[in-house]
Amino acid sequence: MTVPLLAALTRRNLRSAGQGDLLVSRTKNVSFGPRSFAVAGPSTWNSLPTALKDPLLTVGQFCNRLKTEMFIRSYYIH
Repeated sequence: MTVPLLAALTRRNLRSAGQGDLLVSRTKNVSFGPRSFAVAGPSTWNSLPTALKDPLLTVGQFCNRLKTEMFIRSYYIH
């Protein structure tokens, strides 16, 4: 279950809570835990730029910006 940081009482005042980040759940299993969707999904979302997480974006705008971000990550070395 993905939980916004604004909903987590202990993390509400964090700077990342205002950026639309999600709470990444902890796992006990070291080998498979980080690959589970409950961890990989929020981790991937949190790694996106803030401009991409804007709730006012339309689906088309989000898809275009996401495609551009994935292209940059795939072909350019940071």
